[in-house]
Amino acid sequence: MRTFTLIAVAMLLSLSFLQSTNAQCPTPAPNDYPNIPFIGTNTTTLETPMGSGCFITFQWCWRTTPFNDGEVEIYIGAISRSTGCTGPFNMNDLIRIAARFVIVDEHPWTTTNGGAGKPVDTPIPPCPALSKTMYRILHASCYSEEFFDPTTANIVRTPCGNGNIGRCEEVWRVCFEFINGLWHLNENLVSIVNNGATCPATTNNAAGRPIRCQRICQ
Repeated sequence: MRTFTLIAVAMLLSLSFLQSTNAQCPTPAPNDYPNIPFIGTNTTTLETPMGSGCFITFQWCWRTTPFNDGEVEIYIGAISRSTGCTGPFNMNDLIRIAARFVIVDEHPWTTTNGGAGKPVDTPIPPCPALSKTMYRILHASCYSEEFFDPTTANIVRTPCGNGNIGRCEEVWRVCFEFINGLWHLNENLVSIVNNGATCPATTNNAAGRPIRCQRICQ
């Protein structure tokens, strides 16, 4: 079980912004509610850790399905970091940070129409009880190596392929916990599904030149 501090998320929200962009959402597989499309064109930028001067920007989209009486699927696409960031560019860690942020601060599936598929009401219970709703976190199994994008002046990693050929999934159930005067979001990792195919050798960087792909499924 991992912990995410909710007060930090609230502070991050004040520094974040949303704008429309191409989130490169995958097309649902033929055996996975193909008539329920992902809803996308979302980009979020946030500072993490708070006060570090390190900003990450990630693309994401989502949908709900009737599976298990209502499931939320969140797809995380390209991720970039500002040049003020230090340390390794760990895609799995950043994908989890992005997914937690979307669950706590965006949760568009609680709107009146649910967006797609079965509308999902997602109360997150106090621990140790876990949410009835499952959160399925999706991302490509292969990402590019880091490259500099002169347009945004960020260091970027993008999915190799279209999000359908090779995909990783983490299934979470979550709960709230009050520790030392702060609310925390605890995630319970139910399963990891690896639908990854062999990585392509290369994809293109911002200049359209080939750059190596790396497998990131864990």
